[in-house]
Amino acid sequence: MSMAFDSDQVASSCRFKTVTTLDSDEHAAALQAWDQTYNQLSPGAFKGALQQIWMGNIHVFRETTNRAVSQSGLPTRDCFVFGVPLEMSDTALFGNQVVVPDSFFMFRATDGFSLRTPEFFDVMGIAIPESDMAAALGRRLEGEMRILLSGAPMVFMPPRAALAEFQRCLISLFDPGCL
Repeated sequence: MSMAFDSDQVASSCRFKTVTTLDSDEHAAALQAWDQTYNQLSPGAFKGALQQIWMGNIHVFRETTNRAVSQSGLPTRDCFVFGVPLEMSDTALFGNQVVVPDSFFMFRATDGFSLRTPEFFDVMGIAIPESDMAAALGRRLEGEMRILLSGAPMVFMPPRAALAEFQRCLISLFDPGCL
């Protein structure tokens, strides 16, 4: 197995792990608590990087791959999952919806996912337990928000400035000074 663990640190209630992979199957297995399959679609040597942080039950990760990959499977049980592309060499396909650099995608763990990435793909993921999401949203989880979050996997196009701020916030979680 060519998986190399660069670090495995514990800081207060956070757990942090960085993994470098040289095979798409190893890469899929490295995302802990997920049941998924990756199939490399483009020729050439695969190289992936995965940084993961667990803050209690919330799992935040940054995943980078250098080859087009077909991903499918199920994430951590009973979670809402958000995928936020940071950089991509072309569009991706989430289910039957196009993912562009100025978008993000969301799905529930019970729905599973299917993602076809471009040759280069750098994405942040956030898996939040449904109970934590409901507690955080409180009364806002009524009406339209409940319909939105209970729907099928979706791709969203938020205002660019808001998405850029969200991306900066997510990236900052992996700054060693933040742990």
